[in-house]
Amino acid sequence: MKSKQKGFTLIELMLVIAIIGILAVKALPAYQNYTSKAKGSAALASLNGPKLSAEEEYTLNNNARTEDLTLEEGGIIVILHPDYTSVPRSIIWSCSTTGVGFKSCPNDQNPTLQTLTIAVVIANARLAAIIRDENPDNNRISFGLETTRQAAENTAQIIADEAAKTLNDA
Repeated sequence: MKSKQKGFTLIELMLVIAIIGILAVKALPAYQNYTSKAKGSAALASLNGPKLSAEEEYTLNNNARTEDLTLEEGGIIVILHPDYTSVPRSIIWSCSTTGVGFKSCPNDQNPTLQTLTIAVVIANARLAAIIRDENPDNNRISFGLETTRQAAENTAQIIADEAAKTLNDA
């Protein structure tokens, strides 16, 4: 009587190793991209303290910070650049990274995305300034429905104009 052989043949083992290799080739770059984005997000979160300090110093003492906030996390460099001129009494922070781009901080190698992100940030700051009522002698908050509606329309128009300009330049 013949006994049944137990185990795997060489061809079956080679097939399993080939499948594992193919999966590894696909998964490794995605994993590295994911970890790079996580490092960039961690660096951006770490810059929130100095960013808040700069905003407080500007609001209370009118001292404008001239240098960028920069932090390196695992080979990913995140740069926050303050802009004091676009909106009175506000700081607009534009973010860029020398590594992989991630949410709210585009890669330096993608100028279209970076320009559109900055346009959205500027538009949001303008909207906040309009709602806050930018009269320096009047620090009250005005939430008038008409003011808010008009500010939202202006914000949408600014974003559309910047997007059209950027796409025409590209």
